[in-house]
Amino acid sequence: MGVACIAYRNLADSALLLASSQELLAPVANLQRPDVARRWRSTEANTASFVADLFAASSLDTVALIGTTMSAAGTCRIRISATDSTGVAGELYDSGATLVSADYNQAIALLATPVTGRYIRIDLADPGAEYLEAGRLFVGPRSQFVINYSYGWSVTTVDRSAAKDTRGGQTQVWRDNLYRVFDVAFESLSASERYGFIEEIERANAQKDDVLFVADADSSSLARDSIWGLIQTPSPIVQPHFDRFSKTYKIKERL
Repeated sequence: MGVACIAYRNLADSALLLASSQELLAPVANLQRPDVARRWRSTEANTASFVADLFAASSLDTVALIGTTMSAAGTCRIRISATDSTGVAGELYDSGATLVSADYNQAIALLATPVTGRYIRIDLADPGAEYLEAGRLFVGPRSQFVINYSYGWSVTTVDRSAAKDTRGGQTQVWRDNLYRVFDVAFESLSASERYGFIEEIERANAQKDDVLFVADADSSSLARDSIWGLIQTPSPIVQPHFDRFSKTYKIKERL
């Protein structure tokens, strides 16, 4: 199991997004809106693409596309370029066509080393689809924890559906969507972690801006072991030992 990491500075939110096609009421700019369910939708069947122009070369090592609605056959290709405005060159990074998780509706790329790129191109393909959709784009750097979270962590799937017994004794269910909650505790943080990204997240994101938490950076299923969401009721930073700090995170998946 790999050590967890977290990404919180989203360069995509200030980028220029250009899509191969877009529905009038579902433009590609929806990828920059906080509500994942408010998606970009292509007018093309089977394949679609978009490019994010960061306006300047920026250091990044993480790209995530959240809220896809593709089938198990759907694929995502992520390319990063420093100079090619189409992103086709992908000279800095090219993921190739990789499967998108139909269970967790997201595609995540963790680069082994940071690159300094400006153009991020994402190509989606889904045989038989009438259109392609995605809800949120993250592009940016990530911070790696040195020592992993402690045992006792949990992940919970919350079902918003409601069930009620009728007068005849039957159970009627009003179906709704699901979301996950990750609850983890880091009990041995260094001073550099505390005064670096931990406190920056406290100031910059707090409870108002999303983070991408990857529970296992070496996972064979990053979509399963990652969550895009809001930190719930931020906990204090505690110093239990000399030069050691602790911090707990409860992150609720954004829908």
